Amino acid sequence: MRRAEQRSAPSASGSWRGRASALISAAGTIVLAVLVPKCPLCIVAMLSALGIGASAAATLAPAVKPLVYTLTTSALVAFVAFAVRRARSRKRRSTPGPHCCSAKPA
Repeated sequence: MRRAEQRSAPSASGSWRGRASALISAAGTIVLAVLVPKCPLCIVAMLSALGIGASAAATLAPAVKPLVYTLTTSALVAFVAFAVRRARSRKRRSTPGPHCCSAKPA
């Protein structure tokens, strides 16, 4: 294999760009999981640190609920679309194609 072919041929685990993208995505997910408060007291502490009191939070809650529902639904739709696309891609790759040895000589 020539040197140019070695550089351009993707590895079995994907290209370096794909691996870098996956690493950045995983790092972002981990950072969000760490920063998002998980208990009610933590949420109150974070809101008070930002200067938002309980009365302001109660007034904003009805306005924020539709946003939360929209974001959750869009994330679910994106996940299902990704899963379907990945399943189709795997199915396409697993379908055997014509092999060099299977063709009968003429």
